[in-house]
Amino acid sequence: MAGAETASGLPPSCQESAIRCLEADLTHVWCGKDRRASLAVIIGCCTREILGWRLSDNGSSKNAEAALEEALIYRLGARARSATASPSVR
Repeated sequence: MAGAETASGLPPSCQESAIRCLEADLTHVWCGKDRRASLAVIIGCCTREILGWRLSDNGSSKNAEAALEEALIYRLGARARSATASPSVR
């Protein structure tokens, strides 16, 4: 059946690779005359959907990590958050 989608909303050919194929894009956005911000975006390769993003005034790896965590929570639900949280946070 052409155009069939599963319960997750993804075509059957993309369902398995939807979690494994993510792409990160890091860029700088000019904010005013002499300032810039860093934008970290996580994109699903199969759906080409923005799954997570963070904008900050510095380009630290923590911002990219937070964008990735947001994307995984969006794609996997709350179980991704509980798997990555420290024991004191649960």
